[in-house]
Amino acid sequence: MVLDLETFETEAELELSPKTKELYTESLEDFDDWLKEKGDQENKVEMVKEYRRHLLKGRELSKSSISRHISAIKAYFRLVEDKTVKVRLPRVERKSLVEGRDYPAPKDVQKVVRMTEVSRDRAIIATGFSTGARKMEICSLNRSDLDLPHVVISREKTGGSRKGTPEGSMMRR
Repeated sequence: MVLDLETFETEAELELSPKTKELYTESLEDFDDWLKEKGDQENKVEMVKEYRRHLLKGRELSKSSISRHISAIKAYFRLVEDKTVKVRLPRVERKSLVEGRDYPAPKDVQKVVRMTEVSRDRAIIATGFSTGARKMEICSLNRSDLDLPHVVISREKTGGSRKGTPEGSMMRR
């Protein structure tokens, strides 16, 4: 079986974000190379299971990396091939977060905000911590994303939907 990556890229254009499409294409190219080494197999489900074992035992990838590869294969079968192929993802255990160890306590964040001299930098730090936005999400904010009478920051999520985050009192010095 040789993957039809060109059709996948065309179909993925409509459903996936550009970055997801890029990562999935890389994963599918890796899967395609592995398939060429293994030779043609009829049973697609067994073939995917064997590839999953190869990623876990042969390449010793983490479960989250394996999940990305398998998600790419699932997307391929959903968009291009046989929609009946079902693939299980490896279970990734979520570790519990502890305030102060895994992320700063609110009082520590407020100290950092107060210590920052430049108001622009203070606003950036406060916005990041109070909204949970990533660096690039903050960098790509525009004035049109701010709903000032209601003090809400609106940002676009993957898939085009928008998320509004009320800004807390952290912005005040």
